[in-house]
Amino acid sequence: PEIIKAVKDKPYNYSTHIAPHDARVHEYGTGQTRVEIAAKLGINFRICPMVPVMDGIKAVESSLKRCVFSRDKCKVGIEALRQYRSEYNELTRVYSRKPLHSWESDYSDAFRMFIVYMDGGQKNLKFIDGVLDYSARDRAMRSP
Repeated sequence: PEIIKAVKDKPYNYSTHIAPHDARVHEYGTGQTRVEIAAKLGINFRICPMVPVMDGIKAVESSLKRCVFSRDKCKVGIEALRQYRSEYNELTRVYSRKPLHSWESDYSDAFRMFIVYMDGGQKNLKFIDGVLDYSARDRAMRSP
């Protein structure tokens, strides 16, 4: 309830709240899903499609050039995106394909969910030479 109050007290008009695919998991204590609990508190979620993490990261990398951020309001989020990184294996001296779970990963994962949700999920994420191709999605959005 505190987080719901904090969200509602913000001076923003939220059009959509996006939750990860696992928000439909039933909680042991209540038997309800997180989506159901949030709905009772006045927050209605849209569910982000399940997409492999690396595809979502590639989607973010391709999308950043189309994004505009407020330097002041997004300072922490921008820093989180800058510091988001993979785990490093000291023994093999190699970075893994798995992102490091640290303070910046929650911010970066939330942004990744936003990009994946807005791009329609895996069925619409099409990469050409490692770059997300928006042409099919953009044509579909312009169609009557």
